[in-house]
Amino acid sequence: MNLKEYNKFRDPERIVLKDLKKNPILNFVIPAWEEENDIDRNITALLNLNYPKYKIIINAGKEKTYSRIKSYKEKFEKTLDTSKNNIKREFILLKQEGKGKLHAVNRCLDYVEKGIVAFIDFDTNITEEYVYRHVYEIVNNNKKVVVCAIRPYENQKDLTLPKYITIFRNRDFYRKFERELSKDVFLRSGCFFIDYEFIKNGGKFNDKIIGSECYYQGSELARRGYKIYQLKHPEAHIKTDYPKKLKEYFNQMVKFYENKLISKVSKKRTIRQIISQFLLFLVSLTFFASVILSFFHLFFLILLVLILESFYLKRIRTVIFYSYTENKRYDFDLDIVFYLSIFVYIVVELLVNIYSIIEFVFFSKKIKQKKNI
Repeated sequence: MNLKEYNKFRDPERIVLKDLKKNPILNFVIPAWEEENDIDRNITALLNLNYPKYKIIINAGKEKTYSRIKSYKEKFEKTLDTSKNNIKREFILLKQEGKGKLHAVNRCLDYVEKGIVAFIDFDTNITEEYVYRHVYEIVNNNKKVVVCAIRPYENQKDLTLPKYITIFRNRDFYRKFERELSKDVFLRSGCFFIDYEFIKNGGKFNDKIIGSECYYQGSELARRGYKIYQLKHPEAHIKTDYPKKLKEYFNQMVKFYENKLISKVSKKRTIRQIISQFLLFLVSLTFFASVILSFFHLFFLILLVLILESFYLKRIRTVIFYSYTENKRYDFDLDIVFYLSIFVYIVVELLVNIYSIIEFVFFSKKIKQKKNI
């Protein structure tokens, strides 16, 4: 994709409440499992919204998380002003049973009757404009499903690993950017807005699905005939905490890779994912074998350099494209430390490949027992 083609996709520079043609009730569906560290920041953001009609539906698991959110619910109910006819707000708190994320989501959907459904992960943080931009596309432009990219919090902006993750988890920079997606959709961070008719006409999600809910939900939306509209403007992006240490990054990537391998969204897609991961596994094994064998023969040293160079140049192309597009808004400082660190992250990802395939082959039952909660 060239820069001219990418830059033709533009969102409005700013959207405020009065820009919305109407204000349907907004239902925030939020599963929360062991999220006590994120509660203060994220609940405060939700309760401070100026949107006139909304319903917060949280399905909380683990006692600390539930109790902390309950205290916010009690404060909300004490301060709620019901004297204005155009203001309708409600806070519903459920206790999660530990049966997985999609099960928790489906229980929340029992309390949704109309309007727009906003699926939010508790480790992400919304802003006023984030909400308005998603609602705007549904009520003003008749979109049915609206998604956005994710980016780190401001306090992570200068850290090398979050910079790297922001660039390389952004679909826009490793595939052709499309405004409306209809297949192979991965809903980054599990956050998206949909018209309630999706639930009304097609029912809730299958909470017995094995693997990543982000892959399943995206594919399910496409299967039901919905095109998924992507917002591009940074103010529409949702903020989250990215891994700051290599160990955190390794563990998170293992989860992502294993979810890809066990997700049974469609037979064709599952086979394609497994073949792709096994090919990467062979390349990863070759790389680490070459590290050892390069001490004994020049051929393996050349092979090692070629593999590393191939991965590195692919990432550099993405970084260059990013620098000429989105970095004008994010303003990341991509210094020499960042470019050298890419080599380290490549090695970590190759290790993840080997580890996840070994777990998949020899411990697949254990992996399938892990619920996405």
